[in-house]
Amino acid sequence: MNQSLAAHKAVIDLDLDGGQIRRGKLLYKLLVVFMALSIVPLLIAGFQLIRVGDSAIQKQIIGVKLGIAQKVAGNVKSYIEDKKNTLQIIHKSSDFLTMNPKRQSEILGNVMNAYPVFMHMAVLDLNGRETASVNRYGRVTPQALAEEQEALKLVKSVGEYVGPVSRSPEGYPQLTLGVPVERIPGRPIGVLIGVVNLIDLSSLVKDLVIDKKGYVYIVDMAQKRLVAHPDIQTLLSTEAP
Repeated sequence: MNQSLAAHKAVIDLDLDGGQIRRGKLLYKLLVVFMALSIVPLLIAGFQLIRVGDSAIQKQIIGVKLGIAQKVAGNVKSYIEDKKNTLQIIHKSSDFLTMNPKRQSEILGNVMNAYPVFMHMAVLDLNGRETASVNRYGRVTPQALAEEQEALKLVKSVGEYVGPVSRSPEGYPQLTLGVPVERIPGRPIGVLIGVVNLIDLSSLVKDLVIDKKGYVYIVDMAQKRLVAHPDIQTLLSTEAP
């Protein structure tokens, strides 16, 4: 009898222990599910915030770079306008308007001494003849003479000329500008040509640093050539950028 009771009690104890184990496992599973339901939304929200934050940062970086590019473009435009204004001031002087070749050559020589960026200056009459000229290179290339005639044609029809970027004999980028010589506005009696060395544009970008290794350079998209670059050797290269 006692043995039977003891055996029955052992069975009951096993059932109780098994029930406790099953309840413990169920509680553990419920706890895992609850934690998963709590943590997963937080993780999703966190990843979403990171994506949004990263996107905002990238947009801000792009905005900064765009601002730098726009500022450099504005400086380039101002640089060219300044050189064009110099030509405008020259041709409006009374001594220059006499169209005396000797006096005009003297004036152009003085301007080139004061403004080293001018590499070649010339006056053309309406027939395309060069009546006065000063040149740092000692000679004018056939390409430069051809561009002078193009400048004459456009100045007579449009009122001014801003040529494409070309290369000097040393390989530096340069730009030809042309303005009308006028005693009476709208009635040109000649054309004043100025060839500007654009090497100064590289000084506008050489100190601009983007991120750790980024830099700014200027490209003539029509000619696929560099106009300004922080590294002079790269600028002088004939390879397409």
